[in-house]
Amino acid sequence: MTRILMITLLLGYIGSGLALAADKVLGDELAPPRPVAAKHWEKPFSPDTCTIVGAYMTMVRTGPDKYAAFVNTWGKLTDGLEMWTGTSLGDFKSDGVVVANSQISDLPDKKTGKPYPKRCITRPFIDWHPDHGFVGIVHVCRDYMPVDRRVHPALVTSKTGKPGTWKYHGRLKGEIWNEFGDNAKKHVHSDGGGFFYQPDKPAGLNRKKPLENRYVFYTSHYSSRGAVNILYSNDGKNWVFYRDAKGKIINLIPALAGKGMIFPHVVKLGKNGWSMTLAEHWPPVAFWRLWSPDGLNWQLVGQQPEIIEPKGLFVKNLSQWYDPKTSLLHGYLTVRSAKPDGSMQSNKYRSQTRIFTGRE
Repeated sequence: MTRILMITLLLGYIGSGLALAADKVLGDELAPPRPVAAKHWEKPFSPDTCTIVGAYMTMVRTGPDKYAAFVNTWGKLTDGLEMWTGTSLGDFKSDGVVVANSQISDLPDKKTGKPYPKRCITRPFIDWHPDHGFVGIVHVCRDYMPVDRRVHPALVTSKTGKPGTWKYHGRLKGEIWNEFGDNAKKHVHSDGGGFFYQPDKPAGLNRKKPLENRYVFYTSHYSSRGAVNILYSNDGKNWVFYRDAKGKIINLIPALAGKGMIFPHVVKLGKNGWSMTLAEHWPPVAFWRLWSPDGLNWQLVGQQPEIIEPKGLFVKNLSQWYDPKTSLLHGYLTVRSAKPDGSMQSNKYRSQTRIFTGRE
């Protein structure tokens, strides 16, 4: 692998406010695939245990032994949100791009007013409901790396999940738009972290209990760099932040302030609470896991970090999926490797655990 290629990859995350420790991953080539040791997991994260290719991933079960997972592809207007389907937790096949970058209609070029020519989708978080189908949030930006340092969450839906049925509903509006939209002075390169569609919740907006709303989205960096925040909505159109009594956006992980936490992923653990994974620094030097009984108050899962940077491997983020039937939390670690043509491929290494709080 060339030094130029690796430097290009390292610059793929902009706005972290952290120095790029390029010397930790640069070299002639990456080490061959091998297991990655982790605390609180039944076994090391192993290569060749999941066929999904892509970095950020969310997964849902849509029926008995029927799963759908989502990642993003990038580089062309025909790339975008990619859907994978499978009948086991490791064996998936790609159904192709279901929301193309070309469908992004609300990222105008400020000079021409037309859609920005290199607009793209990244960081998808998709949920599923038996009556409503797929509802989720993707992130969109003007080119990657973002030319304006802004990455915006946007809503997408599909009743069936099939290509041609997906609708792009545009960037989230409400408080998030007023404070961080195109004309706002603030800007955020968001990379969070966990979406929950709950149509059975009451129709009114519940500000006292943010997780009791129909749309709940864990996101990041809005209160400060490295923070994890909550956005919620009762209709998917008007989004507000979870705030304290003084009106400040609440950071759910103040204990990790200053560590440069990125790529959060939050999942429900059924009756066992909630789980959050995060990467530390860019390039990541460690992966952390936190647990919460209520989704609002978070604590470390035993001794942390969960995974220390494996030498010779370029690891990026740790996605999760919880199976209520088996009470197992499945982890999917993204490990990047070089393809024969010199480009990069994001492979998934998988493991599982029943350790949720660290006190088991």
